[in-house]
Amino acid sequence: SLGSTAIMEFLARNTRHVQGAVLIGPNPEFEFPRILTVFAALLHPSLYFIFKPILKQYLKHFRIDRKNEADQVKKVLKTCDAADPRKLKPSAFQIRGYRIFGILDRITTPVVIIGAAKDKLHDSEAVRNIASRMKNATYFEMASNKETHCAKSGIIIRKYIESHCAYDPNKDMELNRKVS
Repeated sequence: SLGSTAIMEFLARNTRHVQGAVLIGPNPEFEFPRILTVFAALLHPSLYFIFKPILKQYLKHFRIDRKNEADQVKKVLKTCDAADPRKLKPSAFQIRGYRIFGILDRITTPVVIIGAAKDKLHDSEAVRNIASRMKNATYFEMASNKETHCAKSGIIIRKYIESHCAYDPNKDMELNRKVS
């Protein structure tokens, strides 16, 4: 999600010719509740470890469908556990209030965007809105976050690459034979 957003930033600069891109669950904006922003500004990063269990419970119970998205819950909670609070705090303040909508019309690269209808962390309406504002985007909606990271999405991605990118695997095979 954040990676997809970073890719869109790169594509909007048009500094390199890119044949195509695949974005899974891009986030159009990063908003935090004002009280959380004030609270985080006052706290020393080392206190993250005290509030981490509260954050994890909030994500687990209010932001992720824990019944149907057990893998997503595990991934997000593992990320919370691995976070370095000294890096997390300044990073969060840097992306706070970020919105991608102002640059979408500058992205001319063919893009496939994959969203999930039931993903609470990556609002499907917002992801569809991103796709509709881009000149050359194709949107696919999976049922869940899990489906956006499985074979079903892999097939869509493979077909997209085969139809939009000038990639010839046979040439790679020839190059590998010459190098060996």
